[in-house]
Amino acid sequence: MTHDSRHIGTYHAALVALVQEHPENSDDRADIDAATAALFRINARRSGHLPSQSPMVGANDTLPTPNPYDGLSVSEAAVKYLKTLNPKDSQRAKRIVKALIDSGYEMESERPEVAITAAMKRRSNNYGDIVQIRYGEWGLREWYSQKELKAFDHKARTIAGMDAARARGVKIGSAMKLTEGDAVIFKEMVASGTKIGSICEKFGIAYATFHNYRKRLESWNPGDPYPPPKPEKKKTESDDDDVESGDRSGISKHFGEN
Repeated sequence: MTHDSRHIGTYHAALVALVQEHPENSDDRADIDAATAALFRINARRSGHLPSQSPMVGANDTLPTPNPYDGLSVSEAAVKYLKTLNPKDSQRAKRIVKALIDSGYEMESERPEVAITAAMKRRSNNYGDIVQIRYGEWGLREWYSQKELKAFDHKARTIAGMDAARARGVKIGSAMKLTEGDAVIFKEMVASGTKIGSICEKFGIAYATFHNYRKRLESWNPGDPYPPPKPEKKKTESDDDDVESGDRSGISKHFGEN
């Protein structure tokens, strides 16, 4: 029979509390020894590790330290883990999952990073005690000033609005600065090995724009519809959880503390 981990954690916590008692009265000591022995057997049976002979657990016996996340839901365990960190040490889902699993916390989902992300979004919407710093990265609301929280909220609403606009077929972003004729010359210069700086200077574009245009024009040929569509970024699980980027304190470096 499978038992709820909440109950197992409750029995274990009670067991640890009892063995830490040191009553002076001998009757109290006897009762506590009997209670700890009973709880030991219940805890062992429900965790599937009942020994052949259940020993009596006395006040001087040492029990294994209980998992700090026993009995907690995924989001509760994640929030408790965040509370062990330094302020503004926001974490991506993959790091949270690793910390929980390393502690012995069992996650039933075959895709724990996705489960964490979904659980954190629900908790953020329902309780508001955590905030999404950037996509797939979470921190405690108490870590941030009101100015920072407004910036996070504005960013989230902006991203949601852009996603909704794209779903309606709206093209997001600035138009290409290159005419169709410029695009032909641009591709010829790239193919001939012209230095990037020279190409940027000729067309009055930044280095980042050069790389964007090079990717966008890579499969375009004269005579094809112009301008070519932007290549769609393939979003993978690693985008949510594997990419580590930027200052771990979020965007606090751009805003003063209140």
